[in-house]
Amino acid sequence: MGIIGGAGLGELLNILLQRHLLTTLLEEHVRVREEQEDEKEDAR
Repeated sequence: MGIIGGAGLGELLNILLQRHLLTTLLEEHVRVREEQEDEKEDAR
């Protein structure tokens, strides 16, 4: 395996997965907020 051991690889994958999920959630949250702001402006 070289420098990265089996456990290290698993941890790295977990960190990457968590970062990916967080990024996806943040992007979704921002998109929903922008849509809500657009709807508020349309209602004016």
